[in-house]
Amino acid sequence: MNAVPISVTPNPFISTLNINTLYKILDVSLVGYNGQIVYSTKIVLGNTLYIPNFLANGTYFLRINTDKGLFVEKVIKIGG
Repeated sequence: MNAVPISVTPNPFISTLNINTLYKILDVSLVGYNGQIVYSTKIVLGNTLYIPNFLANGTYFLRINTDKGLFVEKVIKIGG
């Protein structure tokens, strides 16, 4: 269950994700189904997360750590 009100768009995505929240984002990571962190950053510009080109298409879990709690959303990378 998501503990904090956050929305992530678009989903599926190509190269950017918009994270809509009133909370301060501390860090963000993308985790594969095997539990491995494939991308992590503390830099989210204007609540937009820019995904590197090396990330393969597929399904990931987006972990957003905020000053009010942890939010996890399943996201799908396509194209690009």
